[in-house]
Amino acid sequence: MRFDESEIDSFLSVGDVVMVHLDPAKKWEVRYKTCVRGWHKPHHIILDRPRSKGLLVRLSEGFPCVVRLLSGGKAVGFASRVLDWDSPGAHPYCRVAWPEQLQVVSFRQHERINLFVPCTITVGDTTHDGQVQNLSVDGCRVHAHAEIEEGSPVELSFTMPDGLPVECVRAEVRNVQPRPDGALFGCHVTPGQEHVQSDMAFYIAAMLNRSQAGHEATPRLLIVANDPQNTKALSGTFERHGWDTFVASTSFEGLLRLRMVFPSALLVSQEQEDLGCLEMLRLLKSTRGLEALPVFLYGRDAEIKQQARDAGSAGHFPLPLNLGRVFDIISAAASKKAATEDAPTKDAATEDAATETAAADEAEEE
Repeated sequence: MRFDESEIDSFLSVGDVVMVHLDPAKKWEVRYKTCVRGWHKPHHIILDRPRSKGLLVRLSEGFPCVVRLLSGGKAVGFASRVLDWDSPGAHPYCRVAWPEQLQVVSFRQHERINLFVPCTITVGDTTHDGQVQNLSVDGCRVHAHAEIEEGSPVELSFTMPDGLPVECVRAEVRNVQPRPDGALFGCHVTPGQEHVQSDMAFYIAAMLNRSQAGHEATPRLLIVANDPQNTKALSGTFERHGWDTFVASTSFEGLLRLRMVFPSALLVSQEQEDLGCLEMLRLLKSTRGLEALPVFLYGRDAEIKQQARDAGSAGHFPLPLNLGRVFDIISAAASKKAATEDAPTKDAATEDAATETAAADEAEEE
């Protein structure tokens, strides 16, 4: 769900805890917890300056970032940039640019989704291997070959299917269900870890968005380019066919928007000044959860076509663009990806385990 700048302040409140994500070119972005201190519409939002290990984080003017928060049952995120210069002083606040657009996804507090990813459970000095079998904003259910008592404090670490790591999450074991092959542990996230809940909320809401619409979910195209004439023509073509389109003017901004938009396909111009299209392509293909994303390039340099294919590109379009052909090829690739994702991938035992946890989930929420 998209909101323009005239509606952004309706999601802001002084004192709200937010997460600021930095270093978008890195595989795992750096993130800091901070608070909203005010705003000057439509120029900037004032935040507590992030700290790391007790020290103020050095910020540079123009540095790209993503700001995320939870607001009234919605996970809210927007791409922005830092407006303050580095300063050796101890100024407690920083300003980020007023966003042009919000990404907003709704969720219910106890909404659960099934996922089956490896995890580690640390109890005191002992670490056990396990598997996260479902997830909510407040917690998760974990299967492991371990003996852990109800009420025990634990730390969980795992990587969500979109590639975002969730590390050293403090939780409490609320219930234990013995199984012949171990046990199921209902874990409740300890309050005060907004960064974890924000990450979970965005992922859960995105998955619910897809499942609720089923095969008729609105496809999304993310265009990374700084040529208004082509981006306008491309956006118009895809939107006339029922797609949502998003435009990022730089590679860094495109990387920031990826986790907020969850596109069906990505179209990148060769003429990128901050991060070359091939470098961006290789980065995406080495990131867990993004390997299957269809990435297309376009531009005048036809010699890059083979290099792009070797790096994992789904295709290359020469200039001038044949808009009808571009749409047909990208649409077919997105449909193929969606069909692959919808195909059954779990064995019967895994499905049975998911079914067995349903009643326990309801009991835990009560």
